[in-house]
Amino acid sequence: MRLRARPRFFLILISAMILAFCISFAVSQQSLSAGERELADANAERSALLDEVEALSAQLEFAQTDEYVVRVARDELGMLMPGEIRYVSAD
Repeated sequence: MRLRARPRFFLILISAMILAFCISFAVSQQSLSAGERELADANAERSALLDEVEALSAQLEFAQTDEYVVRVARDELGMLMPGEIRYVSAD
């Protein structure tokens, strides 16, 4: 007795395989899209951090100048240069 496969069996088998491949492809595409979004977020964060580092470097460079020392002495400490007179208004 010999078992014989019918064409309908092969059609069902091929359809199931195609469905499995389509599902696998969709899951892979979804994972790839999530990875791309994560990469874009990381690049945006990196760019923001680089801008912040650049701004902080400029601040540090300015903090090492005489102009910064004079500004801090005048604005924050209320000091005057020799020969200057402080005027206080009654406002």
